[in-house]
Amino acid sequence: MPFRPADFRAVRGNDRWQGSRGAVVFTGATVAIALLALAIVQIRLITTMAVTATGTVMIAVLAALTLLPAFAGPR
Repeated sequence: MPFRPADFRAVRGNDRWQGSRGAVVFTGATVAIALLALAIVQIRLITTMAVTATGTVMIAVLAALTLLPAFAGPR
């Protein structure tokens, strides 16, 4: 019996964003930790780039969690 998206919605409920929220948070946290690990090197340029990139990743995660569902939500 093939899998149908309607079956998945029946099991998980109607919130189609619930599964993607966890994936976005997990991925964002993983990238942030990896970038902040570059600060261990103690080279000022690398540390500054890592901290700046981490801030950018966090902004992207917050935008994905708040703005994307607001714009792509039910019409």
